[in-house]
Order: sequence, then C-alpha cells, then structure tokens
Amino acid sequence: EAVNIAKSQYNSRWIKNAYGQKALKEVSSKPVICSGSTMGSQRAIELYSIAMVAQFDKTKCKQVGCDQGFHNYLYYEGGLKPFLQSH
Repeated sequence: EAVNIAKSQYNSRWIKNAYGQKALKEVSSKPVICSGSTMGSQRAIELYSIAMVAQFDKTKCKQVGCDQGFHNYLYYEGGLKPFLQSH
C-alpha cells in the first residue's frame, strides 16, 4: 500500500528542507514515488538528470535523500515539463 508524503517523515523532511512548508503542504497527500524506480528512453533520462541537477543548484539541499524529495516534487508539481518541452 502506498504511503502519502505527509506520513513519511523522511520524504516530508526532504521536501520541506528543499522547498519549504508551503511546497510540502501542496504535495503532502500524494503517494511517495521511489526515485530508484526511474525509467525512460535515453533522452528522457538525460532530461530528467538535468532537471534533478537543477534542483540541487536551486535548493542547495545537501541532505542525504534530497534527490528523493526532488523526484517527488518535480513529478507532482510539473517541474519536469519545462525540460521535456524545451528539448
């Protein structure tokens, strides 16, 4: 059974530390998506990787696990669309 982001202390913390309380509230009811389950075409994964690195640059989050927070935030908040549409 899927766990909501709000019920996961780890995912909640990663998103809150990277994006703030408001962002956490926006995605808190969504199920956690494991960043280790990322698949796609070579080009899609390249663009995903660019988007993920951009999140490290944007948020400056260096906490272990921030990539999981980025992954969920990008998916639920539509943050991958600009990268996919521009290429």
